[in-house]
Amino acid sequence: MIDDLHVYIHWPFCRKKCRYCDFISLPERSTHERSRYLEALNRELRYRIGVGMLEQATLQTIYFGGGTPSLMTKDELSLLIEQLESIFPSNNTKEVTLEINPSTISNKTLNEMIECGVNRLSVGIQTFQERYLRFLGRSQTA
Repeated sequence: MIDDLHVYIHWPFCRKKCRYCDFISLPERSTHERSRYLEALNRELRYRIGVGMLEQATLQTIYFGGGTPSLMTKDELSLLIEQLESIFPSNNTKEVTLEINPSTISNKTLNEMIECGVNRLSVGIQTFQERYLRFLGRSQTA
């Protein structure tokens, strides 16, 4: 039985696949495909509860990685967090982390993340040198 639970949610969608990336990631998809992915995540979490693996677990942390989770819409992020909270009603989540690509962030998206419950960011900078950013295929500038 698991008491303290720390959940990693993989958001596999990106604007483009970076040259160095070994993670499962796909170029951005349609709203329909993203919805299907969200439904599959929900089914998987509910399955884990159903087989008795997590029924007593207290959700401590959520980490959204990827891919590029900062491409999630406010509605998608909110839905995922709500699903997790409904599955783990004894929720005592202390930390909700979201990986961001600097080129996908604005004041509006940061505020939306905070509204959804994100309280920690993991910023994918890689380097502050322009030539290395270009070499890596990153979309932001130094």
